[in-house]
Amino acid sequence: TAGLLEVTRQEGSAEERTSDLPKFEERLTDDIKRVSVETGSYAVTIEGSPGKEAVIFGTYRGFIGKGAIPLENVADYALIEKQGDTLYIRFKEMPTSRLMNHGGQVHATLLIPSNVMLDVVGSGRDMEIKPRDLKADWSIDNVGYLNMDMNEDANITIEAVDLHKL
Repeated sequence: TAGLLEVTRQEGSAEERTSDLPKFEERLTDDIKRVSVETGSYAVTIEGSPGKEAVIFGTYRGFIGKGAIPLENVADYALIEKQGDTLYIRFKEMPTSRLMNHGGQVHATLLIPSNVMLDVVGSGRDMEIKPRDLKADWSIDNVGYLNMDMNEDANITIEAVDLHKL
């Protein structure tokens, strides 16, 4: 019972806070031709960038025990792996309280060089994309609501597959 009382006290003293995600930034060398992203259960904003860096920044909101640090490293919220000509980014699920059945939410923005191919797999969650000056193919699969912010004169083809509402 002492263990259960301690867990209950920790849960009761936890407070809901919003913190910055540890920033990920990596210069993509010319041998990286594609970025593959799995968004997990989070709504993510993806923007095309004129630079050569892949960047992730944003916020995390969740219940944090007093004195605890919610996220210290990029590895706490994302798996980042380079294999061959591809940079893989997989967002991790945040811890969920077993007693209170609540978990954290990640609100991330991902910047991708406009000249790199992008493959995104969502989990039915909303997504916002801002291609800007897109120079490579972007493929986006399994998203809920998709908001696309682009110039009126953008030369882009959109193919919608298994669409429930347009």
